[in-house]
Amino acid sequence: MEFKVLINSGRQISMSENLNYFAQADHIYIMDNHLGAIWCWDKLPKDRNITVVHIDAHYDLGCSPPGEFIYGSVDLEALPIDQIVNFKHECGYNYFMWDNYIRLFIEKYPNLINEFVSITQGIGDMSDIEGVKFNEFNIWDLSSRLWHKYENRKILNIDIDYFFKHDDHITFEIFSTKFISFFSRWLLKNKDNFDLITIALSPECCGSWDNSVNMANRILKPLNIKIEI
Repeated sequence: MEFKVLINSGRQISMSENLNYFAQADHIYIMDNHLGAIWCWDKLPKDRNITVVHIDAHYDLGCSPPGEFIYGSVDLEALPIDQIVNFKHECGYNYFMWDNYIRLFIEKYPNLINEFVSITQGIGDMSDIEGVKFNEFNIWDLSSRLWHKYENRKILNIDIDYFFKHDDHITFEIFSTKFISFFSRWLLKNKDNFDLITIALSPECCGSWDNSVNMANRILKPLNIKIEI
């Protein structure tokens, strides 16, 4: 599996609107900021409904920016990924953000996503979206689904911050080594059952770049993918 690094600006501030790292290995895309996921999703054929399996500390269902719907006239398929951060709202702030990409995609392609499987820590707003079936999962439920039998196209959307918790200004891992091994094996077994896999490092939400990169590399090791930033 060829591993292509398209952006590597080093371990700079990521937060809500910066894109410092972006890499691709076949249908797997890795980025420091989840805002880049929309660029990947837009490349999927629009011939079938989509199920999104969202593994993230947050719901990432933030509202789209007020004012003009910029995404409606932007052809992301023709746009280099490093240009996505150049789109600004009329008030001056970035249009594509780390928590609004899902709603923006749904607004541009209504009814394309008809199922949203949510595996989160329950952080943020989970307002219903018309026409989308929401299922709250426990991560252990992943193995109970026969993903290869789905008729929908499938997106696996992972944020490494799901594996960490913040408490009293301390960030710590919340899963055992055995669990990380279980999830890693599940990912290896099921990666080809998903049309697209997008992975965000979200370093600040993991406590540091070291935390996020090290955790991602532990999860991706069976896939022979190693992130170096």
